[in-house]
Amino acid sequence: TPFDASNLAPGNDSGVGRNRLTDYSAATNQEKLEGTLVHFQGDNISGWNGQPRGNELYWELEVPNGTYAVTLGLGDASSSVDSRHSATVEGYTIIPALTPVPGEVRTATMIVEVTDGLLT
Repeated sequence: TPFDASNLAPGNDSGVGRNRLTDYSAATNQEKLEGTLVHFQGDNISGWNGQPRGNELYWELEVPNGTYAVTLGLGDASSSVDSRHSATVEGYTIIPALTPVPGEVRTATMIVEVTDGLLT
């Protein structure tokens, strides 16, 4: 069941999104992609219990059925790293489990077929 984990959800403090850029408006599109993030494993962050963002999250986009090249990035461009990462797309591992070093952003691209109208 979808729920809102953003800063707009009641009782959710600052939400799950982060901007690590000092000047977002001057950043290139690539810098914006690598300098912003969403916490998907809020259940591992102390102090988030009881808030919508204190859950394990997943991302889903409604798309027409078909074949897609999906590029995904994991990591944190800041030096504030105390996390673990892994990602699947449509049930297939695109980035296996890793503990990033400060500033590391890992990307990968995978071809997937969507058959239920939802890219997950």
